[in-house]
Amino acid sequence: MTVISVPLRLRILASTFFLSIPLIAIEVLIVSRAPVWNLPYRRALYWAMSYGLITFPLVSWILAGKRLAYLISVLLASFWVLTSASVALRMNYPVLGFFTVGLFGLLCFQFYWLSIELGRSFFDPELNWYQGLPSMIPGLVCHLGNGDRQVELKVSRMDRDGAFVFCKSTEVEKVQIVLGLIQHSRLSASFGFRSRMIQCFSRPILMADRGMGIGIQFVQMSADSRKEVGDFVEALRGEGYV
Repeated sequence: MTVISVPLRLRILASTFFLSIPLIAIEVLIVSRAPVWNLPYRRALYWAMSYGLITFPLVSWILAGKRLAYLISVLLASFWVLTSASVALRMNYPVLGFFTVGLFGLLCFQFYWLSIELGRSFFDPELNWYQGLPSMIPGLVCHLGNGDRQVELKVSRMDRDGAFVFCKSTEVEKVQIVLGLIQHSRLSASFGFRSRMIQCFSRPILMADRGMGIGIQFVQMSADSRKEVGDFVEALRGEGYV
């Protein structure tokens, strides 16, 4: 999978992970129990720089849609919290204990939010490594494109924020059109399911290998458009497809 455009909410969330850099420095100062005039600022700086060398690549991998980065981040965060908690208990140090509780709350919030963002329809086609194509929603089609450059695609996932649409890799003409569409920052998208039809604007977010499919995020949504999309998704949910 190739990320074409990073969604704004994921960008904001990723930026909050840089809070770990000053937080690790603050923890070093707390653990030292030194007086204010003799705090180990240099040691805290070294720890912050070391953690920064870990945080920057992890954030870049998360923004690139690498699922492994999420697992690595969870493991590192768990190790951090458990280590801080054990040190607080061993030292019988309430200040460090309160710090650890706050750190745990912040990390839980970040990873919960991250799981939501990475699990959105336009960012996760739920395609397993052994599958050539994602599963399609029967009867749901998407016409994607601007003007004469439109293509009919199948839909594997859809929610109120976007969808993942695709075609077979053997449909060479459609694949070429899709590869051309990802160059645009805004695309017209219309979805049809039985007798229902909706139309909205979208932005390419994620491209599957060889251009067989793309994740699109709905943009420039008015209140009426949001309600229309919401009703459409609820109709699909009523059929058991989302």
